[in-house]
Amino acid sequence: MKTKIALLLFLMTAGIHLVSSQAIPTNTSCPNTNSIITKLNLHKLSTPVITDRVCASEFTKYGTCCDQWNLPYEALHDSNRVTPAVERLISEYKLFNGFLHKYFLLVKEQAFAPLENVHWVSYMNQRIQKAHEFVQREDVKAFFKAYSKEYDQADVDDYTTHTKKCWDHMMHMRNASLCAACSGRSNIFFTNGKANVSPNQCKALVDDCHVSFRKTIRFIESYKDLAAFNAISESSFDIQISAWKFNSDLSKAFYKKIEDDGIIPLLNNYDPATSAADVSNSICGKLLNLRDKTFAEHVQDLFTNNSPWTANRWSFNDWINTHRAEINAKIAQYDASLGIRHANPAAGSGTPNGNWNLRRLLTMGGIVTAPHNLLIADTNVFQVGNYGFSSSTQSVIDAQATMNLDAMFP
Repeated sequence: MKTKIALLLFLMTAGIHLVSSQAIPTNTSCPNTNSIITKLNLHKLSTPVITDRVCASEFTKYGTCCDQWNLPYEALHDSNRVTPAVERLISEYKLFNGFLHKYFLLVKEQAFAPLENVHWVSYMNQRIQKAHEFVQREDVKAFFKAYSKEYDQADVDDYTTHTKKCWDHMMHMRNASLCAACSGRSNIFFTNGKANVSPNQCKALVDDCHVSFRKTIRFIESYKDLAAFNAISESSFDIQISAWKFNSDLSKAFYKKIEDDGIIPLLNNYDPATSAADVSNSICGKLLNLRDKTFAEHVQDLFTNNSPWTANRWSFNDWINTHRAEINAKIAQYDASLGIRHANPAAGSGTPNGNWNLRRLLTMGGIVTAPHNLLIADTNVFQVGNYGFSSSTQSVIDAQATMNLDAMFP
């Protein structure tokens, strides 16, 4: 066994790889015009070359039109770029854990504090009254009632699980697209330059990803509403979110683009057990990006720093502490009227999770494995042939960002 391992290491180190002498099928060619191969910054071949180095199930039969030695590094570069973005999403979601509860608690404590017994409208009384008016607003009630059931530890754990699962699947699809795009029979995997993804594969991807994408979009949406509320609380009653995590203008434009694209109701209403194939195909066409900048990377760009979320009340803390029992009783009544639960962890209690499956593809015991190990993906995720395209039988996926976000955020 040791001898075989040593020989294998020697062959890899020496740059030697066994190549089949199998004849190339006559129906293969290298037009190199599909929407993925044109984006690859590596040498393209004029005729297919048979190899088992990467994409073995495809290239041993139909050959590769891409440089077999550099193609694995395309997958490695892609994974090295996407993996930190996904890890950042999970980390930021965990940092948000409990923050809305903390912010709203500061507001409620001030809103339900007793007024000073004075014969004029004191500064403190004015601020207390403004806070009380704020918590009675119907949009404020609706916001905190909805979000009180999210961003706790159970929700964070659920998000982490679904996000890891989704992006493992997404990266498998992206790697498989390299095998399809570089294949000597790539023409059967593309229609008008766009990849044909089978409906079963689309459904499998959406099943794995709809929860993560829905929660991520809702996370961005929560910031949009929270920013508007913070503008009121800061100016009207001295409670301020003091460490903004999002680029305000970019996040608003990003959310509007998502909203205009129509993906939100599709995700909110998607049910793996009952949703029709047209629904999963539509979601797949909007979410699956086979080559360019991913959704995770776009969301990562919205964050401005790595610091925890913080909120502060700059005044009246002594007064509130003195009357805490009375205030807590009123808060309990208010929360009960909204159906808000009380068992919330402290903000930022989640610990960012480190290496997971995508990262494990790249490292083993701290040593980078051979890049060609990334490209074991088969092309069976793609629809073979174009037999009268319709959305009910096949989904055409462009290599461009599917919501055209690259054009909007270059």
